[in-house]
Amino acid sequence: MKKLLLLSVVSVSVVPSVVIAQEDIAFGDQDMPVVLSATRLKQAIADAPASITLIDRQMIDQSGAREIPDLLRLVPGMVV
Repeated sequence: MKKLLLLSVVSVSVVPSVVIAQEDIAFGDQDMPVVLSATRLKQAIADAPASITLIDRQMIDQSGAREIPDLLRLVPGMVV
């Protein structure tokens, strides 16, 4: 009887961790943009440890900037 109870407890405790692991695989980060941060590691924007500002072609065109320092001045907290 003790063996059956122990086996049941172990089985039940393992099942939730398997379900959680499958949840990550099912959703994945396929739709999330991936960035290279200062650590040079690919990671999702949501997992980045700091705020990230993306300067895309549209922002460059709309800003009218002629040089890179002009673009960097548009980034909050960036001092050039």
